[in-house]
Amino acid sequence: MAVQKYYLCSSLVQRSPDSSVLKNISEPLEQDIEGPSSSKNDSDLEGMSNEPKCFSQNELDDLVRDLNLSKQASELLASRLKEKNLLSSDTKISFYRERDKELPRYFSEENGTTFY
Repeated sequence: MAVQKYYLCSSLVQRSPDSSVLKNISEPLEQDIEGPSSSKNDSDLEGMSNEPKCFSQNELDDLVRDLNLSKQASELLASRLKEKNLLSSDTKISFYRERDKELPRYFSEENGTTFY
């Protein structure tokens, strides 16, 4: 029985002809390869639904605020979400056009200076 020598990571590795080394890398493996673990994480996914959840007006407002979106960007986001049926029926897209109309009553302007 002849022993072949191979160098691996600067160290000598001896292999006998009987050892199980793939002769051709394209040979399929004999052992079954499991796909993504299904049994391990199933308990984590219980109760989760694949159904989309629609944004309410409050949730959309929070998202717009968290992303610091302008009025124009907010309206664009709301419009795109509406196209994908991801907004609840009572959510208004045009809400962001008028979101700051309420504020001027709290401020006054005199000689080019605005104050509270």
